[in-house]
Amino acid sequence: MLSVKIVAAVCVVYLRLGAAYLGPLYPEMSNGTFHHYFVPDGYYEENDDPEHCQMLFRVKDETRCVLEEDNDAVIRDDFTILKRHVEDAARVLEGIGRSVALDLDGEESYGEFLRRESVQIGEAFSSSEKSLLELEVKFKQSQEQELRDEHRISDDFLAMVAHTRDTMRNTLDVALALKDKHELLSLIIRSHGTRLSRLKNEYLKRMALSMPKLDLILIPIRRSFRIVEAYTLHTRVGFILLHPTPQFGMFSSLARCASKAALHVLKGASRPSKIAKVPCFWHQTLAAVPLPTVGGSAVVRHAQVLDRKRLLQLEWDDGSYSFYPFTWLRDNCQCPLCMLQSAQARSLLFTDLDVHTGMDHVQITENNKVSVIWPDQHSSEFEPEWLKKRCFSSEARQARQEELFLNEREFWDSGLRIPMADFEEVLNDDKAALAWLTALRRVGIVYLKGAPAEQGQVARLGQRIGYLRLTFYGHTWQVQDKPMANNVAYTSGKLSLHTDYPALHHPPGVQFLHCLQQAEHGGESEVVDGFHMAELLRRENPEAFNTLSSLYIDYTDIGSDYCDFSVQSKNRIIDVDSDGRVVRINYNNATRDSVLDLPLDQVQPFYSSLKSFVELMNQPENLVTYRMEPGDLVTFDNWRLLHGRRFYTSGGRTLRHLEGAYLNWDEVMSRLRILRKTVNGDR
Repeated sequence: MLSVKIVAAVCVVYLRLGAAYLGPLYPEMSNGTFHHYFVPDGYYEENDDPEHCQMLFRVKDETRCVLEEDNDAVIRDDFTILKRHVEDAARVLEGIGRSVALDLDGEESYGEFLRRESVQIGEAFSSSEKSLLELEVKFKQSQEQELRDEHRISDDFLAMVAHTRDTMRNTLDVALALKDKHELLSLIIRSHGTRLSRLKNEYLKRMALSMPKLDLILIPIRRSFRIVEAYTLHTRVGFILLHPTPQFGMFSSLARCASKAALHVLKGASRPSKIAKVPCFWHQTLAAVPLPTVGGSAVVRHAQVLDRKRLLQLEWDDGSYSFYPFTWLRDNCQCPLCMLQSAQARSLLFTDLDVHTGMDHVQITENNKVSVIWPDQHSSEFEPEWLKKRCFSSEARQARQEELFLNEREFWDSGLRIPMADFEEVLNDDKAALAWLTALRRVGIVYLKGAPAEQGQVARLGQRIGYLRLTFYGHTWQVQDKPMANNVAYTSGKLSLHTDYPALHHPPGVQFLHCLQQAEHGGESEVVDGFHMAELLRRENPEAFNTLSSLYIDYTDIGSDYCDFSVQSKNRIIDVDSDGRVVRINYNNATRDSVLDLPLDQVQPFYSSLKSFVELMNQPENLVTYRMEPGDLVTFDNWRLLHGRRFYTSGGRTLRHLEGAYLNWDEVMSRLRILRKTVNGDR
């Protein structure tokens, strides 16, 4: 519009100055589609063919524009025409403006498109650059990993070389040790002939001296047996322990029985549901069972120092040899400076022990003691019996461990005749108590008769050993049919075979159950030898045995009795030691937790293995069933035996009532060793 105004102003000024518009004008303009041409009447037409639309703007008469009065009308007409032309030009310019605006809008849209494309291209470039950086990082990482792998392979190879070198060195040491051992074995073998001859002569001599003093009785045996061991007490109470064997036919066996000693057979009963009843006292027979000791003479014939091997060699009068390391002898010096005699405990500090000590001098004293002088001039004396018990040979070590822990067990099945003893004699006689505890350890169950049918008897029996174990159910507990029972045992229902308290990490070792009242119908007790069943499972289903002896199962017990409690444990159902020997059964289906901390692929094998074990335990040929009567008291190994109970009728004239208690095996074995020392002497 500003352009139009300028053109109009120029025209007016030009006319006023006397100028004349001569034409022609060719204002051909284009918006890119149509051509616009001015026509004299002030209108314009649109046509896409310029050849047919060329028009001229021209003033009608070529007359000079002057300001005379007679020409005013002409000037006004010309001015009117110019005004129209200017208005037409304004309209044309306005159209051109609109066209230019449209073109500019297109240009802005295209620019925006270009900008958008540029942004996308930039983003694609950035992404490509990022990918290149990532590839570069991964390439560097792969190079570093390859370098680390090369170093690791080199280290592994060097470690293998070092291990091979050490193995070869150890092999050489073992070869040298085997050579030395071969020399020692040669000496031992050469001495065996003399030793056996001596033992044979001594045995025949003792038999000849003792046989005339024996009063022999004839004992009929219903099954075939073989004599496995015999022993005579200094009190002249003797026995012969017999076991069934298929190699011999039926025969009679001779045995010596003085006062209250008799023969009792642990295996081979024809009626498994009955307790073995013998005319003489069972505990006297068990008291005479010899405990394993390191046999042979305890007289030292010769002592020799083996400096190269750092060993003291002792030759016994029976021709055998024992070897003792220098360091062990110095560590176990028995003098008052190194040993607190009143406590039988070592007072020598380990920081004061020279673990590389030598030995200056050794001699055998007149009273047959071994005397040693050490490099610091300290002297030690050792009793020959003490040394013989601590011999380092495999046979001597095994015998000593058996003497200390009585790990040998008598396995049994439904043919067991449960060992029986008198309750009062166990309380008052050391021999009877020793027999009871020995049978409890070997067989796993002993039946005591004659206890008063009143509460408190399990506490008396516990005091005979030491003390009862306190649990969340108290020092003692009453097994009755109780409302709102906090234990399945306190109901009248059937109890499946189980061990007590696997919910504890250290379950009680020994259990007492004393019958105060028995139900009129039902309530029979069942027991099975868990160790025997575990060994059968190991033989018949090794996979199930390995599963139950390796997986730890959760147990729980929650309630309130002596106090409120919430206990939780993880135990293997078949617990084995480092040698693979079964040492404890941990199984109670009632307290087995719903929490099963096992991988999914082990759940089904666990259930299948446990099913095999439970079915094996419940086979009739493995179960022993008995019925307790008031006054009967059963003691059994809770780590070994699984016990159960049949359903009984609650109510009637008598209500079933048992009193129970627990002990730990540590206290029981402690009392057994003390009784053995009291009865048999320190052998």
